[in-house]
Amino acid sequence: KLIFVIKYLFKKESIIKKILFSRFIHFNINLKKFKNKQRFLLNNSKPLVSIIIPTFNSQRTIKKTINSILNQTYKNFEIIIIDNSDTDETIKIIKKNFRSKKIKIFKITQKILNGQARNIGVARSSRKSDLISFCDSDDWWKPNKINNQIQFMLKENASAICTNYDFFDPKKKNYIKNYFKI
Repeated sequence: KLIFVIKYLFKKESIIKKILFSRFIHFNINLKKFKNKQRFLLNNSKPLVSIIIPTFNSQRTIKKTINSILNQTYKNFEIIIIDNSDTDETIKIIKKNFRSKKIKIFKITQKILNGQARNIGVARSSRKSDLISFCDSDDWWKPNKINNQIQFMLKENASAICTNYDFFDPKKKNYIKNYFKI
């Protein structure tokens, strides 16, 4: 069955084949950009990190999320908040509690998906930005997260990285350590 599916997907005029091929070309172009960025990282131990936070009705968690980022041991970052048509007090809370020049807020007039909000955040990141990091509006980062990731990337000559996480269950009020297992 698998061979049949593969043959079907890659028939001469298959639209899926065209999509996959165009994605592969796009991937290769982006891979070249990553390799150039990777060379830069090797020469720069303090790259600028753009942290993208999409929000939607996040008033209960956004303060703790931003504090966890501002309390990082690594300090060369900017925070880009994509206000995804909030109907609560999220942005008022941010403006009231945080006056940092590191925080930029962009308003979306019509609700969009998180992936689209992240893409807008990447597009709004500083031209001097070297790395992108995504943070959901209900995530809390450990104080050395960014520093550990950058040091690992430099040590391993990596272009991208993901990490494990601890999951907090609000109903049981407990943490599940290393929730994402690879």
